[in-house]
Amino acid sequence: MRAALLFMKSVCLCACLAGCASVTDPRALQGQPYEQIRASMGRPDLELRLGDGRLRRFYTDPTSLVRTWRADFDHRDHLLDITPATTSAEFAETLSGQWQRSELIERFGPPYKTENAEGDRTWIYYLFNEFGMRKAYWVFLCDEKGKVLRSESRRIEQPANIHSRPDVGTSR
Repeated sequence: MRAALLFMKSVCLCACLAGCASVTDPRALQGQPYEQIRASMGRPDLELRLGDGRLRRFYTDPTSLVRTWRADFDHRDHLLDITPATTSAEFAETLSGQWQRSELIERFGPPYKTENAEGDRTWIYYLFNEFGMRKAYWVFLCDEKGKVLRSESRRIEQPANIHSRPDVGTSR
């Protein structure tokens, strides 16, 4: 009981400290200009220009640093849509053998962790519970040309907290 109370105090303290650049639900910012989004969510982890001219930005939730938001902006740099990028439903739509690494970046943003194994590239994205604890992760194994060979979900038996941002500078 004492440990749970201490944990909740820590979570509240972290949320208060990060609160100056946070917004409860970023979806409430739709239609707003980029300057307002940046003031609320901070700098994006990654920016991509999509084929249809939209600009896609990925943000790590500033209140917990664990949830990745995918935000699309129009040609005037106003927010069109913002959705959680790393959900079970989103990951389940990936097709092994048909997706490329570039499509993973476009859909989910930068991975939280990358590893090399025997010439293949492994990208890892975490799923979190409402307390900012890792509950599961998705592993994507890609070949040297960037083709997704296999994807799988793995449950974490003992959820762990994470306090780091994604591997933003990862070479692709």
